[in-house]
Amino acid sequence: MIHQRHACNFSQFRQDMLISRIRHRMGLHGLQALPDYLRMLDSDPNEGEALFKVMLIGVSVFFRDPEAWEVLYTDVLVPMVATAPAGATLRVWVPACSTGEEAYSVAILILDALRRAEKQCPLLVFATDINEDALQQARRGIYPAEIKDHVAADLLARYFVPCDPDGRYQLSTEVRDCVVFGVQNAISDPPVSRVDLICCRNLLIYLETSTQQALFSSFDFALNPGGHLFLGCAETPGEHADLFVPVSKKWRIYRHRERCKTSGVPMPTRSDSWSATAPGAKTPPAREEDVASLTRQLLQERFSPAAVLVSTTFETRYFCGPTENFLQMPRGAPTLDVLAQAREGLRSRLGCALRQALKEGTTVTVDDARVRDAHGYRQVRFSVVPVAGPDESGCRYLLVVFENAGNPPASAKSAGDPQVKQLEGELRATRDDLQSVIERLATSNEELKISNEEVAAMNAELQSANEELEISRDGLKSLNEALNGANRTLQDKVAELQTSNADIRNLLASSEIATVCIDREFRIKWLTPSMKSIGNIIATDIGRPIADFSTAGLGSGIIDEATQVLKDLQSVQTEFKSQNEHWYLRRIIPYRTEHHHIGGVVITYSDITEARISSENATAAMRSMATSLEQRVRERTAQLRTLMAELALSEERERRLLARDLHDDLAQTLAIVKIKLTSLEGSERRGVLKAALSEMEGLIDQAHRSVRSLMLHLSPPILGTLGLVPALEWLSEEMERLYGLAVSIEREDDLPVLEEPARTTIFRAIRELLINVSKHADTNVASIDCHRQEGNRISITVTDQGRGFDYETAVSCPAGESGFGLISVRERIEFIGGDMEVSSRPGAGATIRIIFPARRRDTIREGQQDDDSNPAGGRSQDSA
Repeated sequence: MIHQRHACNFSQFRQDMLISRIRHRMGLHGLQALPDYLRMLDSDPNEGEALFKVMLIGVSVFFRDPEAWEVLYTDVLVPMVATAPAGATLRVWVPACSTGEEAYSVAILILDALRRAEKQCPLLVFATDINEDALQQARRGIYPAEIKDHVAADLLARYFVPCDPDGRYQLSTEVRDCVVFGVQNAISDPPVSRVDLICCRNLLIYLETSTQQALFSSFDFALNPGGHLFLGCAETPGEHADLFVPVSKKWRIYRHRERCKTSGVPMPTRSDSWSATAPGAKTPPAREEDVASLTRQLLQERFSPAAVLVSTTFETRYFCGPTENFLQMPRGAPTLDVLAQAREGLRSRLGCALRQALKEGTTVTVDDARVRDAHGYRQVRFSVVPVAGPDESGCRYLLVVFENAGNPPASAKSAGDPQVKQLEGELRATRDDLQSVIERLATSNEELKISNEEVAAMNAELQSANEELEISRDGLKSLNEALNGANRTLQDKVAELQTSNADIRNLLASSEIATVCIDREFRIKWLTPSMKSIGNIIATDIGRPIADFSTAGLGSGIIDEATQVLKDLQSVQTEFKSQNEHWYLRRIIPYRTEHHHIGGVVITYSDITEARISSENATAAMRSMATSLEQRVRERTAQLRTLMAELALSEERERRLLARDLHDDLAQTLAIVKIKLTSLEGSERRGVLKAALSEMEGLIDQAHRSVRSLMLHLSPPILGTLGLVPALEWLSEEMERLYGLAVSIEREDDLPVLEEPARTTIFRAIRELLINVSKHADTNVASIDCHRQEGNRISITVTDQGRGFDYETAVSCPAGESGFGLISVRERIEFIGGDMEVSSRPGAGATIRIIFPARRRDTIREGQQDDDSNPAGGRSQDSA
């Protein structure tokens, strides 16, 4: 599961360590069975993240084991800086760097050595890990104040900078610029190459043995010749000890031997391959289909030539066949140099052939070589064959194959010579003694070998126990740090909780809002001191049902409202008047726990007496102001209506005066002119001016008609003499004559008499409506319906079947923009006490109804008027 989420495979780690970490996390959650913990990991991603971080065990401090760092500085870093060429880059690899303390420690010591040696060499420290969070923290280079317990005072002052009031320190820019942090899995990813120092402490003890050896192969590849390896106190190279020379066995500091690895050498699989099987060994029975393999094995056992595989540095790697006739182990310290192992007479020719084969990359054969044995010199031949590596990139090994080329020479002395026999006897005795000594030495060597193996086994057990102790110590330290962190967090939370509780207590005590909290069974959980003045509830009443208290103080319906709030989870507000004549606002809201569960309700009481009194006073004042304003509006409306009536009467009088002036002056003048023109019919000049006089008569008639039309439109005499309905009939004729609009009129016979302002206003309104129909309705037919309604009211309806319009849109626009003038018509109708109803929609015509009151006259019927309504001063207009 961790491998799927974090792409990190922990299968190469030691199982006891993994199980210990898993059990540790299970113990923190109180789990005993692994399936339970597996279900928890599956449901809680945070736990998977925590387990991943525990597996990594990021325990790292500055200069851990100070004595080891002192030895590293003295025996490794100072000589490395001293021998480095000026300007050469010093490269360091720190795998499993965690939060960066170890990488920064190496960088600080190397920078200090460069400073003391006064050398300018670039430093590059590659710090890698698989934990991205730890790398982010390492890149910031900020550490707590506790690091001053591990860092020397001079180094702390020179390479660290205080960064905040909490006492934390940050690495200086000089150090941070030298360290490069990156994500890398040291086990599976390619290693960093060409490094002078590898600092890998306390990683190997968590890995399986096979993984440790594979990691040492990566270190062998990564280190420069003569580079150094710095391990933890419980870590050793193990099987790769031949690759490293100890610098300090106690503190696990090693120098690279500049040798190739001894494991993983690919061997050819041709039919002439060699075998390490001892002569005479029994071959296990082969299956019928493995005949070819069995044949090759038998040939290797019986006819295999003497051969040896050597590296490009002439070190032996593998022996095959009877090589003792050509090679022997020299006296002194054991060596793998094949030239030192070559017998007398063979060394020089073998060295030349090896160098030639390595240089030319071809097989070199020597036929006339000689080697000395017990019988003297004998002739041999050998071949040197270059062997390429797995990638065929070049020669990696050299195969030397030996063959006998002739018979051994005869003895130089005669077998029958007594002196020779004596010497031979002494020689045999010496040989027997030597053989006995050799056997005893072999026995001692075997015993020493067994003892050495036992010691090695004990050492391995002790190392394993030491590794387990280191793991346990790291685990305990990690657990201790986690517990310390958790303890500090809990202390901070407790302090915050105490402060919050004190703040809440002071807030509730100072608040004038009485509050009580009840659970789902309506029992009191907690309350504020102000509840004593509301419902006489005190702290000792906690746990009692709220129903035990009087509703006179708490308000009626509290249980029902609380039940409704628990059901709907919606707050409820209620205003009520208590027994102490105070008004309260009761608000009931759900009580939600930390996990958003409903644990009851919270009831608050706010004293709103002053606000209620102020609101009632304000309402009374507003009501009084509204009444006064309405009265003033009614008075002003009456004044406006009176003024409008007077304006309408004034307008109508002006129209009549203007019409009378036109009739009495201009029309009479035109009539006189025409009479005088007519009197010229008998004159002598009539014939001469006949055409001109005819034209003048026509112009005079046209002017007379225009004056008459203007007079009628200004104040139709029929409106004042005959009444509204005859005036509407005359208007229908005028509309058809002037606009081509056919208007039909339906009316009742007995209609009430209208007063002068109403009659004139209605006539003008209907005339404007008909003009609007002719201009905008896209029709040439309209109708007018006049009838009486109840209450001495008259209804006049103007209807057309034109294209209609949207009344709301029309009245929302100014009259000039809409083109209908409906607002103006409606206002004039309302001024005379009438109403106007509009029913219209686009495409369905329009119906406009005007309803207004009429004054009933018993002695005057519609069609009779006073003489002063005639614009011609009592004469009919046609009399002119």
